[in-house]
Amino acid sequence: GRVRFGLDPDPHPFQQLFAQASVRPGVHGSLSMTVEREHGSTLFTPWQQDWLSAQVHADLQLGGTRVRIGANARRYDGTPQRVYGVIDAEWDQNLLFGHRLTARARVMSFGGMLPEESLVQIGYTIPLAVPVGPSRHSARVAGRIVDATSGRPISNALVRLGDRAQLTDRSGRFIFSGLAPDTYYIHVDRHGLAGGQIVAGEDPLPVRVGTLETRHIELGLVRGAQLTGAVRISTIAARRIAGAPMDELADSAAMPNVLVSLTTDGGTTLRRITDEQGLFVFSDLRPGRWTLRIPDEALPAHFRLQHDSIVFDITPGDTVHAGLRVVPEHRTLHIIATADLTATGGHGRSFTSGDERSMLVERPTIQHSYTVTRWDVGLMQIARYMYGDASLWPKIWVANRFQLSDPNTIRPGQTLLVPDKAPLTLEEIAARDVYRHRDAAVRHGVGIAWPQPAAWHSYTVTRWDIGLMQIARYMYGDASLWPKIWVANRAQLPDPDMIHPGQTLIVPDKAPLTPEEIAARDAYLARRRR
Repeated sequence: GRVRFGLDPDPHPFQQLFAQASVRPGVHGSLSMTVEREHGSTLFTPWQQDWLSAQVHADLQLGGTRVRIGANARRYDGTPQRVYGVIDAEWDQNLLFGHRLTARARVMSFGGMLPEESLVQIGYTIPLAVPVGPSRHSARVAGRIVDATSGRPISNALVRLGDRAQLTDRSGRFIFSGLAPDTYYIHVDRHGLAGGQIVAGEDPLPVRVGTLETRHIELGLVRGAQLTGAVRISTIAARRIAGAPMDELADSAAMPNVLVSLTTDGGTTLRRITDEQGLFVFSDLRPGRWTLRIPDEALPAHFRLQHDSIVFDITPGDTVHAGLRVVPEHRTLHIIATADLTATGGHGRSFTSGDERSMLVERPTIQHSYTVTRWDVGLMQIARYMYGDASLWPKIWVANRFQLSDPNTIRPGQTLLVPDKAPLTLEEIAARDVYRHRDAAVRHGVGIAWPQPAAWHSYTVTRWDIGLMQIARYMYGDASLWPKIWVANRAQLPDPDMIHPGQTLIVPDKAPLTPEEIAARDAYLARRRR
């Protein structure tokens, strides 16, 4: 446009350019930018204007946090050219009970005419809730806080009722006035109490007030108790005491990441997760009867707590330690059928009762280990050392046939499984007879080659493994090959369902199932169907 100043007949050109853009990506934020350009003079600014300005503003709110950032810069194209700028930043955090924490910062530049300035301001806002007029409500809650043991009043204790708060006076009293009829919750802040005191009863305490009603309550404080403990798992011991009717249990390891619950008679439940050493801590416990337990779903398969739960009568200031022991379940074995077994010419078994194919229940064999030294000359020497009877060497050979095809070819450094001392089984007797037959053939000049041991790997069972099918899927990519792992480990794993964390299993190379592995699978499935 053109303007005229006073009586000056000459026009004065004036140019103005203004552009603005804004975007709101959601209900919790916005972003805007403005650019403005002026050149010339107006009726109100007769002097020459020649400048360019830009502004950017961002506003973001996430929950109780709000952040604002703004920048403003203006350049004057006169002589000399100057640039002025201001940057503002603000962070606002809403806290509990209406409290707020605010931080503001500003940086200003004056185009070289004055030094730059920086300002920082931090503020903390506390609502005082000072009444400034008559209340429309007349309900009240009045109370007193005392030491439950001595009856001494507790002063300067912070008491909260909804969004209100008060400190008790010298007599331990507090009062909340002007309440609307409703249900409120009274809570005593423990951080202001001395000596680890806590409320003896329910905390927070629900209080219901009606119109024109004044409720009186008294809260007693006691020293909080502490319950510490450990969760450990026990397994069958490697050896039994002579003549003992049952297997002995031996402490095995700590159980980390186990959920432990502590419940009062009133229904309040506290929960903790054990650390890497299997330890847990419950602090600031109220006096009363508490029940400690572990949910069944938090225990490994086929294990249980030695005692279903432990009950404690806790008094103020107590420090109690509890030990939770996880033990194998006592599982009932049912004899499906019985039959007489006789040795055959090979490794197989035959029933004397015709074509009957009944399953016999076997007791798991307890394993030990032995590392071959350079002085060991054969399995007979090792059997003499471990059992005191060299004739039991077939037990060691059968238990290690996955890595020991020839009983005469042991190597220093090999780790062999050594079952407990017992009479030779039919399978071990058959293996001994086959060895003697081949040894005699070699002495008479007939060459019989021993089969080469299959390549194998090892796998350590974890607490997340639920069976051999899962391990076969992980090792082979095919769960149906689980009989390969079972047959390779049946010296220590008579039942494929009974694996335990920490067990080291032999895993042969991936290959189709052998006839022996197929027969073992079919026998297992037949037993499951029965």
